[in-house]
Amino acid sequence: MRRAMMDMVATRKTNLLWFSKLPFIISITLFMTSLMFWNCQDAASPSFSSYHKDYVHEFRPKIVAIFEPRISGALTDRVLRKLPFNHSIRVEAQGFSGGVWILWDDSVVVEVLHIANKFINDRFRLEDELVWSQFTAVYANLKKGIRENLWETLLTLCPNDASPWIIGGDFNSIASKEERRGPIIKHVTTSGAISMTKYTKRFLLAMIMPILQPRDSWMRPALGYVKLNSDGSRQVSNDHATCGGVLRDANRQWIMGYTKYIGVCSAIESEFWGVYVGLLEAWSLGYRKVEVDVDCADVIMHIKRQDKEQPRLSILVHILSMIERTWMVSFQQVSSRANQIADGLTKLANHDSLEVSRFENPPSSIATLFLHDEWEGGPQANGRVS
Repeated sequence: MRRAMMDMVATRKTNLLWFSKLPFIISITLFMTSLMFWNCQDAASPSFSSYHKDYVHEFRPKIVAIFEPRISGALTDRVLRKLPFNHSIRVEAQGFSGGVWILWDDSVVVEVLHIANKFINDRFRLEDELVWSQFTAVYANLKKGIRENLWETLLTLCPNDASPWIIGGDFNSIASKEERRGPIIKHVTTSGAISMTKYTKRFLLAMIMPILQPRDSWMRPALGYVKLNSDGSRQVSNDHATCGGVLRDANRQWIMGYTKYIGVCSAIESEFWGVYVGLLEAWSLGYRKVEVDVDCADVIMHIKRQDKEQPRLSILVHILSMIERTWMVSFQQVSSRANQIADGLTKLANHDSLEVSRFENPPSSIATLFLHDEWEGGPQANGRVS
Protein backbone atom coordinates (compact mmCIF):
# COMPACT_ATOMS: atom_id res chain seq x y z
CA MET A 1 0.00 0.00 0.00
CA ARG A 2 1.51 3.33 -1.04
CA ARG A 3 1.73 5.90 1.72
CA ALA A 4 1.87 9.58 0.80
CA MET A 5 1.79 12.64 3.03
CA MET A 6 -1.04 15.09 2.56
CA ASP A 7 -0.24 18.67 1.53
CA MET A 8 -1.21 21.22 4.13
CA VAL A 9 -2.56 24.06 2.03
CA ALA A 10 -3.57 26.39 4.81
CA THR A 11 -3.32 26.59 8.55
CA ARG A 12 -3.92 29.12 11.28
CA LYS A 13 -4.25 28.99 15.03
CA THR A 14 -7.96 28.26 15.18
CA ASN A 15 -8.75 26.73 11.80
CA LEU A 16 -7.12 24.01 9.76
CA LEU A 17 -7.64 23.02 6.15
CA TRP A 18 -5.90 20.13 4.40
CA PHE A 19 -6.09 18.91 0.83
CA SER A 20 -5.01 15.40 -0.16
CA LYS A 21 -3.46 13.74 -3.19
CA LEU A 22 -4.08 10.15 -4.31
CA PRO A 23 -4.18 6.92 -2.16
CA PHE A 24 -2.78 7.82 1.21
CA ILE A 25 -2.44 7.18 4.90
CA ILE A 26 -2.33 10.32 7.00
CA SER A 27 -2.45 10.84 10.73
CA ILE A 28 -2.88 14.30 12.26
CA THR A 29 -3.39 15.41 15.83
CA LEU A 30 -5.64 18.24 16.98
CA PHE A 31 -6.34 19.03 20.63
CA MET A 32 -4.88 15.66 21.72
CA THR A 33 -7.14 13.83 19.26
CA SER A 34 -5.45 11.75 16.55
CA LEU A 35 -7.34 11.35 13.27
CA MET A 36 -6.42 9.02 10.41
CA PHE A 37 -7.43 9.26 6.74
CA TRP A 38 -7.05 6.10 4.68
CA ASN A 39 -7.92 5.46 1.05
CA CYS A 40 -7.93 1.68 1.38
CA GLN A 41 -9.28 0.92 -2.13
CA ASP A 42 -10.78 -2.41 -1.07
CA ALA A 43 -11.90 -3.23 2.45
CA ALA A 44 -12.74 -6.79 1.39
CA SER A 45 -9.14 -7.67 0.45
CA PRO A 46 -7.24 -10.14 2.68
CA SER A 47 -4.63 -7.47 3.44
CA PHE A 48 -7.13 -4.87 4.71
CA SER A 49 -7.33 -6.12 8.30
CA SER A 50 -3.56 -6.50 8.51
CA TYR A 51 -2.91 -2.98 7.22
CA HIS A 52 -5.62 -1.54 9.46
CA LYS A 53 -4.12 -3.23 12.52
CA ASP A 54 -0.63 -1.91 11.67
CA TYR A 55 -1.84 1.65 11.05
CA VAL A 56 -3.95 1.80 14.20
CA HIS A 57 -0.99 0.49 16.22
CA GLU A 58 1.37 3.07 14.65
CA PHE A 59 -0.85 6.16 14.72
CA ARG A 60 -3.24 5.25 17.58
CA PRO A 61 -6.12 7.27 16.09
CA LYS A 62 -9.31 8.03 17.98
CA ILE A 63 -11.16 8.73 14.69
CA VAL A 64 -10.56 6.98 11.35
CA ALA A 65 -11.94 7.99 7.94
CA ILE A 66 -11.83 5.28 5.27
CA PHE A 67 -12.44 5.89 1.56
CA GLU A 68 -13.16 3.62 -1.42
CA PRO A 69 -13.98 0.49 0.62
CA ARG A 70 -15.62 -1.04 -2.49
CA ILE A 71 -18.07 -3.00 -0.35
CA SER A 72 -21.49 -2.24 1.09
CA GLY A 73 -24.41 -3.66 3.03
CA ALA A 74 -24.01 -6.83 5.11
CA LEU A 75 -20.39 -7.32 4.04
CA THR A 76 -19.55 -3.88 5.43
CA ASP A 77 -21.26 -4.78 8.72
CA ARG A 78 -19.12 -7.93 9.02
CA VAL A 79 -15.90 -6.03 8.32
CA LEU A 80 -16.73 -3.25 10.79
CA ARG A 81 -17.43 -5.74 13.58
CA LYS A 82 -13.82 -6.94 13.31
CA LEU A 83 -12.32 -3.46 13.69
CA PRO A 84 -11.33 -1.99 17.10
CA PHE A 85 -13.87 0.86 17.05
CA ASN A 86 -17.24 0.84 18.80
CA HIS A 87 -18.99 3.45 16.66
CA SER A 88 -19.31 4.14 12.95
CA ILE A 89 -21.24 5.99 10.30
CA ARG A 90 -20.96 5.48 6.57
CA VAL A 91 -21.93 6.47 3.07
CA GLU A 92 -22.28 3.25 1.10
CA ALA A 93 -20.05 2.60 -1.90
CA GLN A 94 -21.76 2.44 -5.28
CA GLY A 95 -20.22 -0.72 -6.71
CA PHE A 96 -16.47 -0.10 -6.82
CA SER A 97 -16.89 3.67 -6.67
CA GLY A 98 -16.89 6.02 -3.68
CA GLY A 99 -17.87 5.15 -0.17
CA VAL A 100 -16.91 6.91 3.06
CA TRP A 101 -16.66 5.39 6.53
CA ILE A 102 -15.98 7.20 9.80
CA LEU A 103 -15.05 5.11 12.84
CA TRP A 104 -14.39 6.29 16.39
CA ASP A 105 -13.82 4.97 19.90
CA ASP A 106 -15.41 5.78 23.26
CA SER A 107 -12.87 8.46 24.18
CA VAL A 108 -14.41 10.99 21.79
CA VAL A 109 -17.92 12.33 21.31
CA VAL A 110 -18.94 12.56 17.64
CA GLU A 111 -22.05 14.37 16.42
CA VAL A 112 -23.14 13.90 12.79
CA LEU A 113 -24.10 17.20 11.15
CA HIS A 114 -24.64 16.37 7.46
CA ILE A 115 -24.36 13.38 5.15
CA ALA A 116 -24.35 13.30 1.35
CA ASN A 117 -23.25 10.71 -1.17
CA LYS A 118 -19.71 12.14 -1.31
CA PHE A 119 -19.04 13.39 2.22
CA ILE A 120 -19.78 13.09 5.91
CA ASN A 121 -19.62 16.26 7.99
CA ASP A 122 -19.48 15.94 11.77
CA ARG A 123 -17.97 17.51 14.83
CA PHE A 124 -16.07 15.91 17.68
CA ARG A 125 -14.63 16.59 21.11
CA LEU A 126 -12.88 14.60 23.81
CA GLU A 127 -15.26 13.08 26.36
CA ASP A 128 -14.09 15.46 29.12
CA GLU A 129 -13.71 18.63 27.01
CA LEU A 130 -16.14 21.39 25.97
CA VAL A 131 -14.45 22.54 22.74
CA TRP A 132 -15.86 21.08 19.53
CA SER A 133 -13.93 20.72 16.26
CA GLN A 134 -15.52 20.13 12.88
CA PHE A 135 -14.39 17.20 10.74
CA THR A 136 -15.41 16.62 7.11
CA ALA A 137 -14.47 13.42 5.26
CA VAL A 138 -14.72 13.78 1.46
CA TYR A 139 -14.50 11.53 -1.56
CA ALA A 140 -14.75 13.79 -4.62
CA ASN A 141 -15.90 12.97 -8.14
CA LEU A 142 -13.36 12.65 -10.96
CA LYS A 143 -15.39 15.06 -13.10
CA LYS A 144 -14.38 18.67 -12.53
CA GLY A 145 -17.91 20.13 -12.83
CA ILE A 146 -19.40 17.70 -10.31
CA ARG A 147 -16.41 18.23 -8.04
CA GLU A 148 -16.90 22.00 -8.08
CA ASN A 149 -20.55 21.53 -7.06
CA LEU A 150 -19.23 19.57 -4.08
CA TRP A 151 -16.86 22.41 -3.11
CA GLU A 152 -19.77 24.86 -3.24
CA THR A 153 -21.75 22.63 -0.88
CA LEU A 154 -18.81 22.25 1.51
CA LEU A 155 -18.37 26.01 1.69
CA THR A 156 -21.82 26.27 3.24
CA LEU A 157 -20.68 23.97 6.08
CA CYS A 158 -17.94 26.25 7.37
CA PRO A 159 -18.20 26.63 11.19
CA ASN A 160 -19.76 29.95 12.14
CA ASP A 161 -17.88 30.31 15.41
CA ALA A 162 -14.27 30.10 14.12
CA SER A 163 -13.82 26.67 15.70
CA PRO A 164 -11.24 24.30 14.14
CA TRP A 165 -12.24 22.61 10.90
CA ILE A 166 -10.48 19.68 9.24
CA ILE A 167 -11.36 18.66 5.69
CA GLY A 168 -9.69 15.49 4.49
CA GLY A 169 -10.16 12.78 1.91
CA ASP A 170 -9.53 11.87 -1.69
CA PHE A 171 -10.23 15.05 -3.64
CA ASN A 172 -9.33 13.46 -7.01
CA SER A 173 -7.52 16.62 -8.00
CA ILE A 174 -4.02 18.09 -8.02
CA ALA A 175 -2.90 21.28 -6.33
CA SER A 176 -0.42 22.29 -9.05
CA LYS A 177 0.67 21.18 -12.51
CA GLU A 178 4.00 19.93 -11.09
CA GLU A 179 2.08 17.01 -9.59
CA ARG A 180 1.23 15.62 -13.04
CA ARG A 181 3.83 12.86 -12.93
CA GLY A 182 3.48 9.13 -13.48
CA PRO A 183 0.86 7.05 -15.31
CA ILE A 184 -1.68 7.22 -12.50
CA ILE A 185 -2.49 10.90 -12.88
CA LYS A 186 -1.92 11.55 -16.57
CA HIS A 187 -5.67 11.94 -16.92
CA VAL A 188 -5.68 14.80 -14.40
CA THR A 189 -5.81 18.19 -16.13
CA THR A 190 -4.20 21.45 -15.02
CA SER A 191 -7.66 23.04 -15.06
CA GLY A 192 -8.34 20.91 -11.98
CA ALA A 193 -5.32 22.49 -10.27
CA ILE A 194 -6.56 25.99 -11.16
CA SER A 195 -9.98 25.12 -9.76
CA MET A 196 -8.41 23.66 -6.60
CA THR A 197 -6.39 26.84 -6.05
CA LYS A 198 -9.50 29.00 -6.50
CA TYR A 199 -11.52 26.99 -4.00
CA THR A 200 -8.64 26.84 -1.52
CA LYS A 201 -8.72 30.65 -1.36
CA ARG A 202 -12.48 30.63 -0.91
CA PHE A 203 -12.24 28.11 1.93
CA LEU A 204 -9.63 30.27 3.64
CA LEU A 205 -11.86 33.33 3.37
CA ALA A 206 -14.84 31.36 4.70
CA MET A 207 -12.78 30.29 7.72
CA ILE A 208 -11.55 33.80 8.47
CA MET A 209 -14.90 35.56 8.16
CA PRO A 210 -16.45 34.23 11.41
CA ILE A 211 -13.58 35.89 13.28
CA LEU A 212 -13.80 39.17 11.40
CA GLN A 213 -17.59 39.32 11.31
CA PRO A 214 -19.94 37.12 13.41
CA ARG A 215 -22.88 35.53 11.59
CA ASP A 216 -25.62 38.04 10.85
CA SER A 217 -28.69 35.80 10.70
CA TRP A 218 -30.29 32.85 12.47
CA MET A 219 -28.97 29.48 11.29
CA ARG A 220 -30.64 26.09 11.47
CA PRO A 221 -29.14 23.93 14.26
CA ALA A 222 -27.54 20.55 13.60
CA LEU A 223 -29.68 17.45 13.25
CA GLY A 224 -31.50 16.65 16.48
CA TYR A 225 -30.59 19.97 18.16
CA VAL A 226 -32.64 22.96 19.24
CA LYS A 227 -31.33 26.52 19.06
CA LEU A 228 -31.15 28.78 22.11
CA ASN A 229 -30.63 32.51 21.54
CA SER A 230 -29.96 34.35 24.80
CA ASP A 231 -29.08 37.91 25.76
CA GLY A 232 -28.60 40.15 28.77
CA SER A 233 -29.15 43.86 29.33
CA ARG A 234 -28.14 46.34 32.04
CA GLN A 235 -29.38 49.89 32.58
CA VAL A 236 -26.46 52.28 32.79
CA SER A 237 -28.36 54.64 35.09
CA ASN A 238 -28.92 52.19 37.98
CA ASP A 239 -27.13 48.93 37.06
CA HIS A 240 -30.39 46.98 37.14
CA ALA A 241 -30.21 44.07 34.71
CA THR A 242 -32.51 41.70 32.86
CA CYS A 243 -32.06 38.73 30.56
CA GLY A 244 -34.10 36.89 27.98
CA GLY A 245 -33.99 34.26 25.30
CA VAL A 246 -35.85 31.99 22.94
CA LEU A 247 -35.74 28.29 22.09
CA ARG A 248 -36.50 27.30 18.49
CA ASP A 249 -36.34 24.04 16.53
CA ALA A 250 -34.58 23.30 13.24
CA ASN A 251 -37.54 24.72 11.30
CA ARG A 252 -37.33 28.01 13.22
CA GLN A 253 -40.56 27.20 15.06
CA TRP A 254 -41.02 28.88 18.43
CA ILE A 255 -40.69 26.44 21.35
CA MET A 256 -40.69 28.92 24.22
CA GLY A 257 -39.39 32.34 25.19
CA TYR A 258 -38.36 33.63 28.59
CA THR A 259 -37.34 36.80 30.39
CA LYS A 260 -36.16 37.54 33.93
CA TYR A 261 -35.34 40.53 36.11
CA ILE A 262 -31.95 39.87 37.74
CA GLY A 263 -31.35 42.89 39.97
CA VAL A 264 -28.08 44.79 40.21
CA CYS A 265 -25.18 43.13 38.40
CA SER A 266 -22.58 43.71 35.69
CA ALA A 267 -23.31 43.60 31.97
CA ILE A 268 -21.50 40.30 31.43
CA GLU A 269 -23.26 38.74 34.41
CA SER A 270 -26.59 39.58 32.77
CA GLU A 271 -25.36 37.78 29.63
CA PHE A 272 -24.47 34.71 31.70
CA TRP A 273 -27.87 34.80 33.42
CA GLY A 274 -29.51 34.67 30.00
CA VAL A 275 -27.53 31.54 29.12
CA TYR A 276 -28.14 29.91 32.50
CA VAL A 277 -31.90 30.44 32.50
CA GLY A 278 -32.11 29.28 28.89
CA LEU A 279 -30.21 26.06 29.65
CA LEU A 280 -32.43 25.39 32.66
CA GLU A 281 -35.54 25.82 30.50
CA ALA A 282 -34.17 23.58 27.73
CA TRP A 283 -33.28 20.88 30.26
CA SER A 284 -36.67 21.02 31.98
CA LEU A 285 -38.39 20.64 28.60
CA GLY A 286 -36.42 17.47 27.92
CA TYR A 287 -34.05 18.70 25.25
CA ARG A 288 -30.61 17.07 25.38
CA LYS A 289 -28.94 18.65 22.36
CA VAL A 290 -28.74 22.45 22.41
CA GLU A 291 -26.86 25.02 20.32
CA VAL A 292 -26.49 28.35 22.12
CA ASP A 293 -26.10 31.59 20.15
CA VAL A 294 -24.92 34.71 22.01
CA ASP A 295 -23.69 38.07 20.74
CA CYS A 296 -21.07 38.53 23.48
CA ALA A 297 -17.62 37.11 22.67
CA ASP A 298 -16.55 37.28 26.33
CA VAL A 299 -19.29 34.82 27.30
CA ILE A 300 -17.93 32.18 24.93
CA MET A 301 -14.34 32.89 25.99
CA HIS A 302 -15.07 32.39 29.70
CA ILE A 303 -17.12 29.24 29.09
CA LYS A 304 -14.48 27.63 26.87
CA ARG A 305 -11.75 28.52 29.37
CA GLN A 306 -13.93 27.24 32.23
CA ASP A 307 -13.01 30.30 34.33
CA LYS A 308 -14.42 29.01 37.62
CA GLU A 309 -12.09 31.22 39.67
CA GLN A 310 -13.50 34.52 38.43
CA PRO A 311 -14.63 36.20 41.71
CA ARG A 312 -17.53 38.16 40.20
CA LEU A 313 -18.78 35.42 37.92
CA SER A 314 -20.29 32.90 40.33
CA ILE A 315 -23.12 32.41 37.84
CA LEU A 316 -20.52 30.95 35.44
CA VAL A 317 -19.90 28.10 37.89
CA HIS A 318 -23.59 27.20 37.65
CA ILE A 319 -23.44 27.27 33.83
CA LEU A 320 -20.40 24.98 33.76
CA SER A 321 -22.16 22.63 36.15
CA MET A 322 -25.18 22.60 33.83
CA ILE A 323 -23.00 21.79 30.83
CA GLU A 324 -21.49 18.80 32.66
CA ARG A 325 -24.87 17.09 32.77
CA THR A 326 -25.58 14.23 30.37
CA TRP A 327 -26.36 16.24 27.26
CA MET A 328 -24.75 18.06 24.32
CA VAL A 329 -24.34 21.85 24.49
CA SER A 330 -22.33 24.00 22.08
CA PHE A 331 -21.80 27.77 21.84
CA GLN A 332 -21.20 30.21 19.03
CA GLN A 333 -21.06 33.95 18.63
CA VAL A 334 -23.50 35.78 16.38
CA SER A 335 -24.08 39.44 15.63
CA SER A 336 -26.56 41.57 17.57
CA ARG A 337 -28.81 41.52 14.50
CA ALA A 338 -28.96 37.70 14.57
CA ASN A 339 -29.83 37.90 18.28
CA GLN A 340 -32.45 40.65 18.13
CA ILE A 341 -35.39 38.52 19.32
CA ALA A 342 -33.52 37.56 22.50
CA ASP A 343 -32.64 41.23 22.94
CA GLY A 344 -36.30 42.18 22.57
CA LEU A 345 -37.29 39.68 25.27
CA THR A 346 -34.87 41.22 27.79
CA LYS A 347 -36.97 44.40 27.63
CA LEU A 348 -40.12 42.57 28.74
CA ALA A 349 -38.90 41.52 32.19
CA ASN A 350 -41.08 42.35 35.20
CA HIS A 351 -38.93 44.44 37.57
CA ASP A 352 -41.26 43.68 40.48
CA SER A 353 -40.44 39.96 40.52
CA LEU A 354 -37.37 37.72 40.35
CA GLU A 355 -39.40 34.89 38.82
CA VAL A 356 -38.86 33.78 35.23
CA SER A 357 -41.61 34.86 32.82
CA ARG A 358 -42.28 32.32 30.05
CA PHE A 359 -43.92 32.76 26.65
CA GLU A 360 -45.48 29.82 24.82
CA ASN A 361 -45.93 32.07 21.78
CA PRO A 362 -44.07 35.17 20.55
CA PRO A 363 -45.22 38.21 22.58
CA SER A 364 -47.07 40.80 20.53
CA SER A 365 -44.21 43.31 20.90
CA ILE A 366 -41.81 41.02 19.00
CA ALA A 367 -44.28 39.04 16.85
CA THR A 368 -43.51 41.08 13.74
CA LEU A 369 -39.80 40.83 14.43
CA PHE A 370 -40.11 37.05 14.75
CA LEU A 371 -42.00 36.69 11.46
CA HIS A 372 -39.41 38.71 9.54
CA ASP A 373 -36.33 37.44 11.35
CA GLU A 374 -33.69 36.57 8.74
CA TRP A 375 -32.51 32.97 8.80
CA GLU A 376 -30.33 30.57 6.89
CA GLY A 377 -31.34 27.00 6.17
CA GLY A 378 -29.02 24.05 5.68
CA PRO A 379 -28.89 20.44 4.50
CA GLN A 380 -30.25 17.87 6.90
CA ALA A 381 -28.40 14.72 7.82
CA ASN A 382 -29.46 11.30 6.74
CA GLY A 383 -27.57 8.02 6.69
CA ARG A 384 -26.60 5.07 8.81
CA VAL A 385 -25.18 5.42 12.30
CA SER A 386 -24.11 2.54 14.50
